[in-house]
Amino acid sequence: MIRTLYFRLVITFIGIVLASLILSFFINTLLYRQEVETQIQQALIQQGKEIITLYQQNPSSNIDSYLKSISRLHYNFWLFTNKGKEKYFGLRPKEDRPFTKEDITHVVKGGIYLKENKDQSPQIVGLPFQINDLHYALFLTFRGIPLFEKFDEIINTILIIAFIIGSILILIASRYLVRPLQAMTSATKKLAQGNFDIHVEIKRKDELGILADSFNLMAKELSELEQMRKDFVSNVSHEIQSPLTSIRGYSEILKDEAISFEERNAFLDIIQQETERLSRLSENLLKLASLESNHHPFHPESYQLDEQLRRLVAFLEPQWSKKQLKMDVRLEKINIIADQDQLSQVWLNLLSNSIKFTPDQGNIQIELTSKEQKIIVRITNTGIGIPKEAQQHIFDRFYTGDPARNRKKSGNGLGLSIAKKIVELHNGEIEVESEVEKATTFTVSLPGTLKKT
Repeated sequence: MIRTLYFRLVITFIGIVLASLILSFFINTLLYRQEVETQIQQALIQQGKEIITLYQQNPSSNIDSYLKSISRLHYNFWLFTNKGKEKYFGLRPKEDRPFTKEDITHVVKGGIYLKENKDQSPQIVGLPFQINDLHYALFLTFRGIPLFEKFDEIINTILIIAFIIGSILILIASRYLVRPLQAMTSATKKLAQGNFDIHVEIKRKDELGILADSFNLMAKELSELEQMRKDFVSNVSHEIQSPLTSIRGYSEILKDEAISFEERNAFLDIIQQETERLSRLSENLLKLASLESNHHPFHPESYQLDEQLRRLVAFLEPQWSKKQLKMDVRLEKINIIADQDQLSQVWLNLLSNSIKFTPDQGNIQIELTSKEQKIIVRITNTGIGIPKEAQQHIFDRFYTGDPARNRKKSGNGLGLSIAKKIVELHNGEIEVESEVEKATTFTVSLPGTLKKT
């Protein structure tokens, strides 16, 4: 309980409120005590003058009786003559006087005495008093509840009430603040258990709302990643299982001594093709994993891109000549700084696919241009085309767009994924445009400093 965020928030907020109230009390005391003290002194001086004035208007009455009667109105009086004679009037026993003989002499001579209230004792003022040419000093104080004690009592009561109300509000507010975190904690536990179909409902615009949105986005991406993982495992299992099944089946057939020599060689060719297919699959998987890591070797160098493309077209001549394809090569002389081996894989993949999916006597166009500090490579073929719904998945791993999974044409669906990753490593982009039964164009854009020679 003590370690919970809710408890810590409550304790922290209450501590802050308590410290603030205590500090406010001392600040208010310092700011207003002097002002209140001055107001009380002025009030006592005014009341003392009125008491003196009232007596002076009726001097025939006895001064002792007069002051004794006035003392019933919660006043205490000290009356001193110029000869030092003292009289005290009050309902309580005589109090120790806080003033000295010098103070009395000062008032008798016409001065005013104001006591500095340093110990929260009652305020006392001294006023000069003249009766029939006799000079007196009248000291008076208000008897009753000490005003400063009452003032402090009021302030303390207000602060205690404010502390109690503030603590209650903090308890409520802290629960309001902690509730979203508790919801996200519960969701995180479910997420850790593998439940990615979870959504935290927190409709707030503050930092907690942003955190909740980020959590929901993370859960969504993890869910998609988990689905990709399942699809990947399923596709890899299928890709591996299919050739293994063929190899196992044809191996069993080869045990039959009754099959002819021609059939035996045909079955051995199939086993060899399936073995090569497994080899290509494992090689492509390793290459794709290496490209997606941060440790794949990247060796940029300066070389002629147009020469590289010409060499690859010549390298693939047996394939496109066999299908009597027309190669239209339009290459600007461009020098590029890139990883030559990696880009070679990209061009080989795109050219091989174009040859593979272009019918006999079709056309393939290869174009290399530079525009606005970008290198543009376009490879267009008059093949079967790619449907619209398939174009957005064409670069996904294991996507072949072939429901029948005819591997003689479609391959294992990793080539374009590898090509896209290599282009991205060069800070470039690869796009596809296609119309069914008309043409397909792959466009690769590579940024960088270009040199035409």
